[in-house]
Amino acid sequence: MSKKFLVVLLVLVAAAGFVYARGEAEKAAPKAQTLRVQWWGSQTRNDQTIAVGKLFTAKYPNVTIEPEFLGWSGYFEKVATQAAGGDMADVVQMNLAKGWGLQFLEKGLLTDMTPYVKKGALKIDDIAPAALQAFQLKGGLYAIPLGTSAATFVYNEEMFQKAGVALPTRDWTWKDFQAAALKLHKELGVFGFGEIVGYDIFPIYLRQQGATFFAADGKGLGYSNDAYFADFFRMKLELQKEKAMPTPTEIKQLSGLEDKYIVRKQAAMDFVYSNQSPTVSTASKTVVFKNAFIPGPNVQKGMSLLITMEFTIPSQGKKQDMAANFIDFFVNDVAANKVMMGERGVPVSSKIRDALLTDLQPAQKEMFRFITDVSGYCSAGDPLPPTKSTEVIQILKDVEEEILFGVVTPEAGAAKFRKLAEAVLKS
Repeated sequence: MSKKFLVVLLVLVAAAGFVYARGEAEKAAPKAQTLRVQWWGSQTRNDQTIAVGKLFTAKYPNVTIEPEFLGWSGYFEKVATQAAGGDMADVVQMNLAKGWGLQFLEKGLLTDMTPYVKKGALKIDDIAPAALQAFQLKGGLYAIPLGTSAATFVYNEEMFQKAGVALPTRDWTWKDFQAAALKLHKELGVFGFGEIVGYDIFPIYLRQQGATFFAADGKGLGYSNDAYFADFFRMKLELQKEKAMPTPTEIKQLSGLEDKYIVRKQAAMDFVYSNQSPTVSTASKTVVFKNAFIPGPNVQKGMSLLITMEFTIPSQGKKQDMAANFIDFFVNDVAANKVMMGERGVPVSSKIRDALLTDLQPAQKEMFRFITDVSGYCSAGDPLPPTKSTEVIQILKDVEEEILFGVVTPEAGAAKFRKLAEAVLKS
């Protein structure tokens, strides 16, 4: 064999080996992909979610996270527009438990995550079955809850003490609340309360009376006595007339959660969900607000643990596998949750809750304390609302505003709301 032939042969073998090795490497290298993740929230939530995205891409370097975040206002309108154009994000934050996003589920636009659970890509072992129950429909699992929360009246303890007002107790009543709000305003010149959000609090008020907001079949309202409606909104109107609560016009001047009157120190109490209380405390810079139960009577019947929000995987995209990986990371990774520290609610994973306990800041400890208290003193929450619930909520907002501006009386408002709401629900 000539030397020349041997050299050529060696070159060909080396080249073949290089081509094979390159082919194997290309086979092994994960394909680069961009994952669109969509959510609403405050600036705090935005910053934290982006930071979690960076942790995720450190684990999956072939992935780029493309964040799509908005404030609450207009969020679901944007999702609906994207859905109509076949352009939903790969991971979308929903609020199915409160009725927001149910239309996407009804239209088959959300992916059943059961296959990802079965193959271990999405681990739910540390999530209580009760937290998943509402999203297990027709044999599938269509959302993963991100946190638990409860409705709360946050309050400035120092203002209460300065005004000589007794602190809220577990069994305080609506009369106690009204008296406290009026005295706080009288003694300190601030609003006694920032804003009672009717569509959030009125359903709790109804549960205290043994009724519900929606009928069990979703085709009507769940209460027959319109005095409940009139009494609730009359209370709000009276506090507004006494200047113990701001008018709708004054409320519209605020720019969001971190700009509430209690944050400005212009109110002694306000309504939030407990997962929002640390954000409100942080925004105040100086106050760790306390969490109180919603007044009663029958406080225990009214209070319930809530799913704050969920992540879903739309069926329009082609990246469901990586979307499932992202949700699993978001819910189950300790480092990721130490970035968020329960901002979306007390974590649904028992393992994550235990891992966070030693790192909680005072406002976060107060949130965890409150959820522990509510867990032992509450009732089962309402089932998923009917698909048209968001239309009914908008009617409630409109009628409430007419009452507060004096366009209609609370009694007339109750009748008007019933007529319009039931027409929508029965259509």
